[in-house]
Amino acid sequence: MEEVHPDKPSIAVLPFVNLTGDPHKDYFSDGLTINFITQLYKIPNLFVIAHQSSFKYKGKALKIQQLGRELGVRYVLEGGVQISGHRIRINAQLIDTQTGDHIWAERYDRELKDVFALQDEIIRKAVTEMAVKVSWGEDIRWVTSATEDFEALDYYFKSYELFVRFEKESNAQARRFLEKAIELDPKYALAIAFLGYTHLMDARLKWVKSPRLSVEQAEELAHRAVAIDDCLVLAHQLLGSVYMHKGLYDKALAAKERAIVCEPNNAVAINSLANALNYAGRQMEALKYSRKAMRLYPHPPYHLLFTAGRTNYFAEQYEAAITEWLKIIERFPGSRAQENWPWLIASYMELGREKEARSEVQKLLEQRPDMSIEAHVKKLKNQPFKDFLFLDHHVELLRKAGLK
Repeated sequence: MEEVHPDKPSIAVLPFVNLTGDPHKDYFSDGLTINFITQLYKIPNLFVIAHQSSFKYKGKALKIQQLGRELGVRYVLEGGVQISGHRIRINAQLIDTQTGDHIWAERYDRELKDVFALQDEIIRKAVTEMAVKVSWGEDIRWVTSATEDFEALDYYFKSYELFVRFEKESNAQARRFLEKAIELDPKYALAIAFLGYTHLMDARLKWVKSPRLSVEQAEELAHRAVAIDDCLVLAHQLLGSVYMHKGLYDKALAAKERAIVCEPNNAVAINSLANALNYAGRQMEALKYSRKAMRLYPHPPYHLLFTAGRTNYFAEQYEAAITEWLKIIERFPGSRAQENWPWLIASYMELGREKEARSEVQKLLEQRPDMSIEAHVKKLKNQPFKDFLFLDHHVELLRKAGLK
């Protein structure tokens, strides 16, 4: 179990409950929850649990004290959402996980057009009750101010639900929804940046005939979003990813560093910087950021474990790398586990534990008989490493362990 973060107030936002009775409306209550978390990321003096860890508790009934221990937070914000006609009803409560006491609770019944101001009001109230020292000046700009068009916001929430399926058709449908959102509000920077990510996804997974054109579209949209909002994390992350894809490492790192200046507690942005530093060959810096991101994710998703595993490997922290690779193999059986198994094998070999390495080779081949060093290397060479000086030694370790 986690210990409560010691040096600053800490909070998790649990998934707000969809009170409409229609499960097809979950996307809106989930989107609202992510908005709340994103708003809180912007506050430097607050430790905020990333949404993928919070969402592990969706639909689960747990004692608040247990939840606080598992997530390592002092406070929990929870509530419910209901839309009826042109009105939105939100109930919200802030709870102290150490005592179980409700510090603050409120019910709101507003017109839909007021949803943006309402989100701001709820977060301000929660932050005030936690006694977080923060300047409510122009330096804190909420994601909700990105659009004042409720229909555009609704399309954005729908697109997010589709995008995270990581499927070709879902990605295309997400793009259509985002285009509708931007048509309704041409200055909706968040939707513009997210639209860029759908093009970058097409390029990375080769879902289109011209990946190069998709990357160019992603870059154009990133610049367009930054021009509207220079502190939009998603836009800077997108721009950094495009630059990394092009091999422009200094520009990529500058963009990703800008993202975490804008949102110091955004675990995804911090992890993204760690990954970029890995590709640029700056492993010790990557290790610092990877560890910070992991602290914000008590239940880390795949991409954080992957970055942590590879960062520790490149930083020659092989025991720590083994811990992360084993978590991936246990939690993500199938292709993800199989693709990362060679890293586990090489980590054992670096420590002189050849017997364990050979045992892992057998386990891998039992699941995927066609797995080979050639396939592993091909996948690596499709990634934007600044150089591949590590590769010959890495391959030799796998060969000595018995992988062909």
